[in-house]
Amino acid sequence: MDALQIIDMHNKKLVGSIHDFLGDLPNLMKLNLTYNSMTGSMPASLATKRHLDKSLKGNRVIGKSASIKKSGKLLMILKSLIQLSLLSFLLGNI
Repeated sequence: MDALQIIDMHNKKLVGSIHDFLGDLPNLMKLNLTYNSMTGSMPASLATKRHLDKSLKGNRVIGKSASIKKSGKLLMILKSLIQLSLLSFLLGNI
């Protein structure tokens, strides 16, 4: 997953909190999680990434540390990706 640069999961009915492993993606430049139902804290690994464009509008995310939940599907999908530079789910639900 080192090549992953963009994660666009806006308006996908995601619930829970943001998982810490997203901050470990070395080339992640944009994280769009707008208009979901996410809560909790921003993981420190994401909060400290200076060049990461984070879009979290429409959620209740604050501070440090957490885990994305949608029946575990999102986490499984992201962990299984290896050579992807753009992740954008524009239609439908996961």
